[in-house]
Amino acid sequence: MITIEEAFGLVIRKMRKERGISQEKLSFSSMLDRTFISQLECGKKQPTLVTIFELANALGVAVADIIAEVETLLRCHCDLNYGKSPLEPILYNISTQEKGSKMDVSADSYSGSETILLVDDEKYVRDCLEEIISSYGYRVISASNGQEAVDKFKEHADQVQLILMDLVMPEKSGLEAYKEIIGICPDAKVLLVSGYSPESLGSVVAKDTFINKPVRPSDLLRIIRDRLDDDVRAAESDSAP
Repeated sequence: MITIEEAFGLVIRKMRKERGISQEKLSFSSMLDRTFISQLECGKKQPTLVTIFELANALGVAVADIIAEVETLLRCHCDLNYGKSPLEPILYNISTQEKGSKMDVSADSYSGSETILLVDDEKYVRDCLEEIISSYGYRVISASNGQEAVDKFKEHADQVQLILMDLVMPEKSGLEAYKEIIGICPDAKVLLVSGYSPESLGSVVAKDTFINKPVRPSDLLRIIRDRLDDDVRAAESDSAP
């Protein structure tokens, strides 16, 4: 039997060593306290949703990769049945203290009330992003693949003000869904998220519609707010003498 804390410790330590990253460097890159990282790797601390994002970003891996490995360890060592995730308490809760110290510094400038269509085939990633985005006031409509994204956009086109969509997905890729949505509504605001660089995609996707992952939650919220405010800035620029 191993605990959730021990499982996270084993996974983070393995990923860090695989990449030749010291605890000091991981602490610097993630902006997390070195003592916290040491205690985490020793199985004495349980990370929150925010710290998982910070660690994933610093390690250059997807949040889903960390969660999947931790779940595999727990199911192998604790004889858990598949179905409900044993990590739901972490995935669906962000500690008040960490939100205050890491996420709420720019809450006024990052928050909003707009409706965002969130599209990602990884349930863990989708749930984590929905939790963070909705905590800043946004209404979130979720879709699990490109075709569902197109269908939900058609259904809620008069409400959706931004689409945040993974590029690589089954059934219909984010790029295919993007082209179809733009064909329906040329003015639709879309942010495509991918581990590929925008240069590798050529001129297919404009840089202002592209987000490289992994991305910090605070940076993602800033990019979302900036994209939503494009029209306001354009209007102010046109009216300037």
